[in-house]
Amino acid sequence: MIWRIVPVIAGCVALLSGALGHAAETGSLKVTIPHEEQRKIPVIQVDRSNLRIEERLPSGEKKGTRKKPSSLASRLGEPQKDIHWTPAWDSSGAGSLRLRGVAEAPDRSVLVCLEETGTVGKGPFGGRLLVLDVEGRRILQVFEIGRKLSMIALDAETMSAVCFAEKQEVLSQPSGFAVIRLSDGAESAFVPAENPESYVARGGWILSASADGTGTAFRPGGSEKKSFRTGKKPRLEFTGDGKLLIAASDDAVRFLETKNFREVRRVALPAGTRLFRMVQGSADGSLVYCSSASDFGKAKVYLVMTGGIKEVADDSTGEIVCNPKDHSFFHGRLLRNRLSRLDPGTFEEVSYCDPKNLRPATSGKTLALFCGPSPGEVIVLDSRGAVYSLRSIRKRWRKTMIVESGMR
Repeated sequence: MIWRIVPVIAGCVALLSGALGHAAETGSLKVTIPHEEQRKIPVIQVDRSNLRIEERLPSGEKKGTRKKPSSLASRLGEPQKDIHWTPAWDSSGAGSLRLRGVAEAPDRSVLVCLEETGTVGKGPFGGRLLVLDVEGRRILQVFEIGRKLSMIALDAETMSAVCFAEKQEVLSQPSGFAVIRLSDGAESAFVPAENPESYVARGGWILSASADGTGTAFRPGGSEKKSFRTGKKPRLEFTGDGKLLIAASDDAVRFLETKNFREVRRVALPAGTRLFRMVQGSADGSLVYCSSASDFGKAKVYLVMTGGIKEVADDSTGEIVCNPKDHSFFHGRLLRNRLSRLDPGTFEEVSYCDPKNLRPATSGKTLALFCGPSPGEVIVLDSRGAVYSLRSIRKRWRKTMIVESGMR
């Protein structure tokens, strides 16, 4: 499929003479446009060979996929089609997925994957959003977006994906935030902006921070703006109850009230920290986990509490997640691609598995971890594009595929 995007160019037509070109005729008036003035229509090449959409059979709900009526997955409704997708692969260099980001809804019921489209290494580029129903183990929607999307956050209250779009001169597109409705894929707002270090969205507000720690909160289309300060190169997250904004940097984890952005708490991190991931362990922000990259590919993991910090692992890959349903904590280990579950009280290892060797077997290594909607559940994205659920029950692990890719 080829998607043509024709930019609208404002201005006037001038009469030109000199070199011969194509002539446009209206009545008795001839306007000669030199070849060098003729502008080619930009084209985004959208390869859909990794996507198959079929009519959905009226088979009803699958057993075990009952969802809460208030969850984002439920509010988005039933899928109208059966969508089968394998994440696209960029074969240049060492090879990598063309995924630019994955965002998780606060209620853990939905993941939205952002895939790059367009000619690899050349462009112009577009973005493809895939809405995954984690509880139902299926894809709800797929949307093709005519912008070069590079970052994504979810606003569950407005049922929107807030994506950062990079500038594309060939399409006369500025950089900025594009707000995409998850119900139909329409762009409801666009706010020109420079590339942020991190941003979050909630209740129609976008909170964006730059690398120097300068932050701005605003509503698309609104005139009200609020400023706040964080550490350098921050990672932003709202607490589960929405009362605090967490800003984690290499030097400290800061907690700001969302009403007035007053800093209410700051916990210093060890000298030399290179922040890799930050996840929450409680809805009120009293427990936060951070991983710090160290030498030889290892990462240390810290538990950040109101009164200080505690090191809980020193042989991690840095990929971490905590399930608030039962406070089960998971982290990737360098040893044989293990995924390890730790006891939240003692931080001793309760059990572990090698995800790719669990049936159904997959070939990729763990790339990212997300929290599952059930106690003891973690969602895995691997290096071959597979997405699956792992449920840890005592010493046993159960694997359920959501996106089948790299199977063996």
